[in-house]
Amino acid sequence: MLATKTEGMTLTIKCASHSSKAFTDQRRHCRFLAGLVDARAAAVEIRPLDVLVRPCALSNLSYSGMCFSTDAPLVQGAEHHFLIHLPAPFGNLVLVRARLVWTGIDEAGRQQAGAEFLESSKGWLGPDEG
Repeated sequence: MLATKTEGMTLTIKCASHSSKAFTDQRRHCRFLAGLVDARAAAVEIRPLDVLVRPCALSNLSYSGMCFSTDAPLVQGAEHHFLIHLPAPFGNLVLVRARLVWTGIDEAGRQQAGAEFLESSKGWLGPDEG
């Protein structure tokens, strides 16, 4: 999916099928491109006898959520745990619990999702929080 900013708080989403639809942007915080903040992410699944860690391609990150792609199947509304390596400001790994707000398919045919953070092992201070 490609998102382009239009007037006000409306985004136009162009999907791989070349269709598009507009919706109201409900983001509370600005998104930072993952490459610009040197962030990495992996989904963590705790199973009865082991822990499965699956790398994710992180697209962007904010104080309240992230957008990522993965080869694993995703279900909107599901909750997952993620490890996020964010050298600045934390200098270490952050474990978050997040809910998948939306899911879809990216241009490479991988599962893509937007996730809202519900809990974090480190405090995320937003621009209006001090």
